[in-house]
Amino acid sequence: MAHLSQRPNVLIVFADQLCAQTTGSAGDPNACTSGLDRLVGESLNLTHAVSRHPVCCAYRASLMTGQYPLIYGVYVNAVPLGDGHVLIAQAFAVQDYATG
Repeated sequence: MAHLSQRPNVLIVFADQLCAQTTGSAGDPNACTSGLDRLVGESLNLTHAVSRHPVCCAYRASLMTGQYPLIYGVYVNAVPLGDGHVLIAQAFAVQDYATG
């Protein structure tokens, strides 16, 4: 296994109600997003990611489990993700990443 300092840091940033084109790094001259703009400049920026199920909780559950809503059962907001799913933080922890 590679030494911890040789592995990439992974930070997943997503926000509700934020269109990608409304950031300074995307060219919006009115945006005050200097922190995000700096992060974009120093990172891998996935600009063509798409939500399979564009509802808050369903998308977050997909991100955390890597599965489709049909598998984990969260189709609408305010439905908790049940037990028994391997979450992304657990998968990273197995590889000795610190997660939070």
